[in-house]
Formats: sequence, C-alpha cells, structure tokens
Amino acid sequence: MITIALLLLCTVPTSLAHRYALQDETIGHKFFYDFEHEAINDPTHGRVDYVDEATARVFNLSYASDDRFILRGDHTSRLSSYDKGRKSVRLLSKKAYSHGTVIVADISHMPTGCGTWPALWSVGDNWPHGGEIDIIEGVNNRSPNLVSLHSSENCRQPSTRRQKGTPVTNDCNANVNFNTGCGVKIDNDLSYGAPFNEVGGGWYALERTTHEIKAWFWARNDPDVPQDVQRSHHHSRGLLQAPIIGELGQGGGHHPDTLLIDTSKWGVPDVRFVNDECDIPGHFKRQKIVINLTFCGDWAGEYFAYASSGCPSTCNDFVDSNPEAFVEAYWDISSIRVYGLPAENERQEDGIVGI
Repeated sequence: MITIALLLLCTVPTSLAHRYALQDETIGHKFFYDFEHEAINDPTHGRVDYVDEATARVFNLSYASDDRFILRGDHTSRLSSYDKGRKSVRLLSKKAYSHGTVIVADISHMPTGCGTWPALWSVGDNWPHGGEIDIIEGVNNRSPNLVSLHSSENCRQPSTRRQKGTPVTNDCNANVNFNTGCGVKIDNDLSYGAPFNEVGGGWYALERTTHEIKAWFWARNDPDVPQDVQRSHHHSRGLLQAPIIGELGQGGGHHPDTLLIDTSKWGVPDVRFVNDECDIPGHFKRQKIVINLTFCGDWAGEYFAYASSGCPSTCNDFVDSNPEAFVEAYWDISSIRVYGLPAENERQEDGIVGI
C-alpha cells in the first residue's frame, strides 16, 4: 500500500507534459531586439553577402511594422564576378532554447525562385555536437518542405514511426552522406515555396522533449488548425517586456496573462524523431533560432539539384545576372512564439520527480 501511495504521489498527469505556457513572443519591430543580424561568410558556400543590421535597413532588406517582419534578398543589383554575392540577411536569436519547449511560427510568405535556399532552423554550439533542427528548408522552389536533424555520430531514426510525413534518410550524422542528415518530407505541397505563398502561408510548430522531436504544419486555409496555434494577438504586457510564463494548475488555474498551448490535441505530427537509436538530449542541446536566405551554395547550387528544378543557366550566373527574379525572395513573418514547460513539469520531463 505504501508503494502504491508513493507512486500516486509521484505521478503527474500525462496531459500536463503536453501543456506549455508562453515564454517569448516576437512580433514586428521586436525582431530587431530578439535577433541579431549575422554578417558572416556563408557556412554553406552560397552566392550571398550576409549584411549587418545597419546595411539591411539602408537597403530595405529588413523592415517591420507593428505586426509584420520582412527579411529579403536584394532584387535590384546585377553582380560581377568580383562581388561577394547577392545581399541578404541571416538572423540569429539572442536566446537559446532546450527541450521542454515549443516553437510556433506564423508565416505569410517565404522566399521562392531558382537559386534560393531559405531556412528556418535552430542550431547548438560546436556544430554538429550541439545539433541542428531544420524546421523549414528547401531549394529552387521545390515543394514540399523537408524537416531534418543533423547531429554527431550515433543518432539514427527508424524507417517506420508514427507520423504523416515520408522519411527520406535515417542517419542523422552530419559527417556522412554529404551532411544530408535524417530528413522527413511533409506530405503536403502547400508546405513550401510558391504553393505555400499562394494560400497566404500558414503555421509551423516544433516540440522538443527529452524523448522525441515533433513538427506540425497547417496551411492558412486548413480547417483543422488548432485554436491555440492560430491565436493571433499581441500579449497584453507589450512588446518590450520580460518573458511571460505562468503556472499550469491541474484545475486549469493560471495567471490570466498567460497564453497556453496543448500539443496533445494537435493530432499525429507531420514529422516525429524518436530516441530509439538516438540520445536526443545528448545530441540536441540548447539551440538558437536562425532565419536566413542564401543563394546557390552546397544544395541549391549543386548541379543536379539546380538542373532538375528546371532552372536556367548555372546557379551562380543566374543569381548574378537576374535581380528581377528575386522579387519573391523574401520572408514575411507575423510572429514567432516560444512556449515552455513550467518548472515543476520540466523536472518531470527530465525524469526528476519529487514527492
């Protein structure tokens, strides 16, 4: 009887492990506070010149309103062989996030066109040992979206698991297979590129726990978008206030200012990575969010990837000579929200349970 009583005391309802409270909200002008512009050489060897914030503002490559943030590539300049590349933007979040979090991105438009390689992803320190999670990634306007993990060695995924998407590769090790990682295609052509933009975009969500990583996609016109995902309003504490996180009581009581989500009600994920043959918390540490647009490079500019997309000339020549082709090469982001587990539930997620 004592053992049973202890077990009952140690048990936290399963539903609570899937309930998260709003931690950070980035909308409009707040992108300039929550992210930094990285004026770095492109690690993927693209035909790109990543610029700092001051340059991005001057050339109108980064700008915002109260409820929108635009990040784009230059679409007016012809390049010579002496130029570093087409000007563009790479953003890195100032905060890093670990397991016990959910990222929800509300996006109205993503970059499209031959030679483009946009991505929304997260990355840890000392790549690939801190891990990389690609939430949105593709090249040359080829739909659908590919969600991938990149890790150090000894991280694999089973060929069959409970998800809607289709596995493409199962070895997440970035040091083999030309760093393709372990990827899953979302079985929805609206998930990427021109089809995504034509319906007004949609929502992406990524949930990280110690035992799995899951991703969902809902198009703007999807009748089954969860209410807690499509909620769209500024938090009442204002754009420049401290992070918000509240308590999730079993009786439903919580701080009235706190916004909640419950991933257990979202259905089967489009993508699911599990810990059967991969130590997920060991391979995927605290990570910062990256939003970027490069051109050509190791994937978009690879001969077969570029030619099979029906794109003309060579990738670098096309990017240099056709600025008008990049009018649609921009991100239009309504919000990025990060939700976290309250402290007591995060301890449960870590396997640390008190009595």
